Amino acid sequence: MKRRMEAAALAAVGLLGVVTALAQQGAIYGTVKLDSDREITGVIRWEQEEAYWVHHFNGRHGKPRDISFLDDDDQEKILDQQPGPQLQLDDGTVIEFVKWFSSGELRPTDFAIEFGAIDRLELKGSWVDVTLRDGTEFEAYGGSNDIETEIFVKSEDGTERELDWDEIDSIQFAETPAGHPQFVPQLYGRVKTRSGTLTGLVIWDNDERFATDKLDGDLATGEEVSIEFGEILSIISRGNSSVVVTRDGAERELFNSNDVDADNRGIVVVNPAFGRALIDWSVFEEVTYKQMPEDFLPARSFWTVKPLSGTVETHDGKRLSGKLIYDVDEGSTAESLDGRAEGIDYDIPLRLVARVEPHEDGSSTVTLVDGTTLKMTGDRDVSSSNNGILVDKAFLPWGEVKSISFE
Repeated sequence: MKRRMEAAALAAVGLLGVVTALAQQGAIYGTVKLDSDREITGVIRWEQEEAYWVHHFNGRHGKPRDISFLDDDDQEKILDQQPGPQLQLDDGTVIEFVKWFSSGELRPTDFAIEFGAIDRLELKGSWVDVTLRDGTEFEAYGGSNDIETEIFVKSEDGTERELDWDEIDSIQFAETPAGHPQFVPQLYGRVKTRSGTLTGLVIWDNDERFATDKLDGDLATGEEVSIEFGEILSIISRGNSSVVVTRDGAERELFNSNDVDADNRGIVVVNPAFGRALIDWSVFEEVTYKQMPEDFLPARSFWTVKPLSGTVETHDGKRLSGKLIYDVDEGSTAESLDGRAEGIDYDIPLRLVARVEPHEDGSSTVTLVDGTTLKMTGDRDVSSSNNGILVDKAFLPWGEVKSISFE
């Protein structure tokens, strides 16, 4: 049954173009060692989701950064920054009651790291030992459905196996051989928002990502309609409805489903040029599905992981350079900076960030290595809730930071 479903999926995705050998090398690949000491090698997919090096592995750090080397005054400044209860406003703004309800302890934080930056995972039940490509190691647990889940492995002979998390001992990642059998490709397209256009892998309603997934809705007559994404050319938002244009030229306005109205959970776009972007329905305008360029998915060799370093300039004119721990948390170019800009929530790998400039209003201007600038708010990485910056063994509170320039 699974083989028939995959054959149907491949036929459907043919409408969007085939996956080339170069794109194939962007698929997650490695050797899975089972508790029985048996090994399975092939392309790997996390449930029905992450399948490419550019996808993110999400979780929570097992323990916070060690700040015991700092003097008592600096430690107290960091601990006073820890968030207490939060208030979520309708526009997505998060207010953290830091001063009055601080937890008084440095707590483990969430992370998002591209699979291409990871060398090895050792599974220990609800815990995972993560080794990055530069040898950096840390413990992780929970925080997402990427841990304690099922994974699929497709071997060189095309055999596909579903593996439970509990039967896996470790996963050693490696370069993906050209021509290796693939899982069904995921959808690719161009998404237009009120502030601009993003292109990449597209996940509709934060869920549907394959050509055989279906978009559901009702016509104005009340008739229920279900359309495979492989048949869809574009989707245009009308607020509480959507106009769906299929590849045969037909147009239908659909209602009464979170696939096509304001209950939509957001449109995700993933691209190695900016990481992961979750677009609110309120700013989404149109998606056009396209054939994936053959050079879009980078091979694992694309990822260079190294300790975070750079220069911090303070408001009183000091300049400190060296190894950086951003937000007293992120210390690797593999980790992500999170923030919100114009209705879009970003997870941007720090390898892509050139500069961060905090502002008095609690926002920050983030400049990427390609020159793109984003005025970001919301997350602690870019707000006044930031724990501050460690430059080697020196601590700088966020309020003293004028700019951070990354090497």
